[in-house]
Amino acid sequence: SEAANGPSGQEAADLGARAARAVAERNPGAETAKVTTPSEPQIVHGDREQLALAVDAIVQFADELSEAVTDCQLQLTQTESAYRLRVLASGQGLATWQLPKTFEPFYPQRLLRGQSHGLGLFLAQTVVLGHRGQATVRRLQDGALQLDFMLPRDTER
Repeated sequence: SEAANGPSGQEAADLGARAARAVAERNPGAETAKVTTPSEPQIVHGDREQLALAVDAIVQFADELSEAVTDCQLQLTQTESAYRLRVLASGQGLATWQLPKTFEPFYPQRLLRGQSHGLGLFLAQTVVLGHRGQATVRRLQDGALQLDFMLPRDTER
């Protein structure tokens, strides 16, 4: 509920460093998504704790999704005005995925049977929207699933 009200502070947070930390804390031996982050800092301003929870949830979701599909990647990239965390997954395990339900609490866990509590994507979406960003999902022509979490590069106001 706090995340829906936007950031409670305006601290600098490095999305790349947080993604790297989440990757380092993965369960050893588990199936994981391929994660790509730039070497330079990806700094946004906002609630550092909320942003960390969102990035952790996105990495965990990508890892759980990788167990159910052929290929799953998480990429942190920079656009002209935003940083984008993109989960791109392909494989037959996505054939029954219902796009409108993607960010609903518990929906992904019904299909993935992962270890998370089922609120990760909902939390990530809420944090991103609260920081004036966007969270979207779409199905590509080849049937792949693409989730984008966009955070404005200048979230200081």
